[in-house]
Parts: sequence; structure tokens; C-alpha cells
Amino acid sequence: MKKLVFSFVFFFAAKLWAAACCGGSSAVPSVITSDDATQFSSSYFYNQVDTEVTAAGQWRKKPATEIDETLKLEAAKIFSDRWQTGIVIPAVQKSVDNAGQRQQSSGLGDVSGDLAYEYLPEWEYNWLPKGIAFLQLTAPTGKSIYQSDNISTPDTTGRGFWTLGLGNIWTKNFSAWDVLTVFEVHKSLQNKFSNSQGTSVVKPGWGGSYSIGGGWNSKSARIGAAITWNYEDPIRIENEISGSNTSSVQRFATATVNYSYLWSNTWASSISYADQAIFGDPVNTSLGKIVSLSLVRKWAR
Repeated sequence: MKKLVFSFVFFFAAKLWAAACCGGSSAVPSVITSDDATQFSSSYFYNQVDTEVTAAGQWRKKPATEIDETLKLEAAKIFSDRWQTGIVIPAVQKSVDNAGQRQQSSGLGDVSGDLAYEYLPEWEYNWLPKGIAFLQLTAPTGKSIYQSDNISTPDTTGRGFWTLGLGNIWTKNFSAWDVLTVFEVHKSLQNKFSNSQGTSVVKPGWGGSYSIGGGWNSKSARIGAAITWNYEDPIRIENEISGSNTSSVQRFATATVNYSYLWSNTWASSISYADQAIFGDPVNTSLGKIVSLSLVRKWAR
């Protein structure tokens, strides 16, 4: 019971958040960390983006608050003992109310697929955690900021790059307590984009994230918290008209608190609040406050 709540909270309510702007990060994959064979989840995220931080580290309020809403459908299945695969499909809607004029757009976000292997099973009689390694491939199925004709228009739903990520998950239960840590590194491939400003070749670099969290379980309920740090290399843009320029590094941290409830052995739900303006030393990013609701269905082995 506790393991079910534990895995649900972290992988469907305390995701590694992407920044509001074009940088983003590779997402935590849809991974089964409990003793189940299949899981499916539906998650809704409401993100109010009202602060931006420049490349020099200067904080300022955005002239118009942006609202990002995301619906994520995620599924994972164990297909051979310790091997499993998963998929994450996001749909994104963005809106901005600027001087009384409301602009809104929606579309498919970046779809990702995962392959994971449980290389270290958890045994209750020793101190070793459960260890899961994962490989993630993200496809640029969303609209990138580099395809937009007006960067002030909220019509971007993805990063725009093929991204390959490699990471590791450790989980451990201690009676009524649990802990989790996740780290991943990823490399995004260059891509070519065209808009009214001409054709650009955009060359991203490496990125990564690290998350640590824990929680306390009481029967079928759980209260938890986590913090995640994200980093992205500078992005180089080579435009046929304006020439070449390179952005600054991007970094930010997200603090999350959550409450989850296990309705049965097969159903669980959660509510979370995340804030990107509390910890860390953010640079070259937009910061948001996020409320999320999630519902998970699991099938036992």
C-alpha cells in the first residue's frame, strides 16, 4: 500500500518541471516503481507564469501573466521481468491577457518514450534502495519558440528538438517514511526552423536535472515534499539574416509539496503545489507557480 502511494506521488505529482520558456528540461519518465505490471495516469497542471529572470540574474515581473494548462496521459508496462517501457503524451494550452486583449493557443506538446530496467531490487531486510535506470527519447511534436513569428504570442507547446536522456531512480522505504532521488542527463540535437525572420539552425547543448524528496505515510494517505534542480547549456542560433548569437545558460529549481490518497489497491489520486521562485539561483528563465491534480490506475502482476 505504501509503495503504491509512494510511487504515485513522485511520478505523477512531483515531476521534474520544465521551465515556462523555451529551455525546459527532459521530463522524468513514466516508470513503475511499485510491484505492479501496468499503470496509467491522467494529470492536469495549472501553471501561472508571472516572473522572469534575465541572463544577468535580474528578477522582474512579466508585463502580462501567462497561464499554461497541461493535460498529460502517461502509461507504463513491465514486459519482461525487470524491463519496462512507457510513454508520455502532453496536450498544452496557453493564454495571456495583455492590455485587455486575450491571446490563446493550444496543441500537442513534446511526446516522449521510455525504456527502463530495475537493476537493483529493494529488499526490506537491508539498507539498499531500489534502483532503476532509464533511457528516454523525446520527439519535437510540439511547436517551438523558434517557429513562432512573435515571441510575445503564447503559441509554443514544446522545445523543438530531438532529445535523448539517460537517468537513474533510487527509492527506499523506512517504515512509515520514504525517500527518493532522481538524476538525469540529456543531449538535444540541432534542428532547423523557419519563420518570418528567416531560417535558423538552432544548436542546443547538454542539460540535466537532480531531484530529492521524501514523505510520511499514514494508512492510505501520504504527505510529501521534493526539490528539483534543472540546468540547460547555452543555445546557439545561426540565422541566415541576423547572423549568429548564443544564449546564456538556463537554471532553476522547483519546490513541491503534495498530498495523495490510496482509494484502493488499484486507484490513487493526488494534489500538489509547486513553486519555482523559492529556491536556487535562477538564470535566463521564466518562473511559475503550479497546481496539479492526478489520477492513477494500476494493474497488479
